[in-house]
Amino acid sequence: MCIRDRLNNAQIVLTGHTHRDMVLTPDGYQVDVHSSIRPLFIQTRSVDCTNRNIPGFRQIKANNTGVFPYWSNVLYTSPPTIKAFVESPVDLHAYDSQGRHTGVNYTNTERNIPQSFYIRYSGDTPQTIILYNTSDNYSFEIVSNFTTQQQMKSLEVESFNFTVEQRTTDYLTTIHYYNVSITQNTTAILPINLTTTNYTMLVDTDGDGETDETKDLDSIEINYA
Repeated sequence: MCIRDRLNNAQIVLTGHTHRDMVLTPDGYQVDVHSSIRPLFIQTRSVDCTNRNIPGFRQIKANNTGVFPYWSNVLYTSPPTIKAFVESPVDLHAYDSQGRHTGVNYTNTERNIPQSFYIRYSGDTPQTIILYNTSDNYSFEIVSNFTTQQQMKSLEVESFNFTVEQRTTDYLTTIHYYNVSITQNTTAILPINLTTTNYTMLVDTDGDGETDETKDLDSIEINYA
């Protein structure tokens, strides 16, 4: 592949969805991002939950002659986003103002909200939804998802922890809900946008579509740039 790229006079070769940011020569040596070696192989980390302050993208600049004299390093300041993280026997969903959905639909994952991501790894990693269009109004829905054994126990009560981040260019607001009780029919809803200050969660305990109780946040942190 490297030989073909050289014969075709390729300037750069880009790849995403990797676990490391690296800039490589055709021979596999790691070089500085400003290297003049051609072709230059640039790989960019994926969006993930391991470091929430680093986005999964890289800025690349080119001029109209086809020469690529400059590549910026990965941006360490995230763009404005709304993020949600949940841990427990629940499924996390997001809906925008037009009713479009991002999250799990039965066994499949939907990402119908423009500029959104849904991330769910195995193990203890929380489900995550990232929303990049911060001009819209959203609602996060946390729906109980008990196992078959748990569903047999109609009175079984579990709980979940839920975190939301509102990031602007000037500050990061992080809100936490701890040990929110759920049964097998519970749905918790949090309406939110980038400037929301009312963080009252609406809880439908029996699945009839009506709010049965509310839940206030347990803590809030505001970090200014």
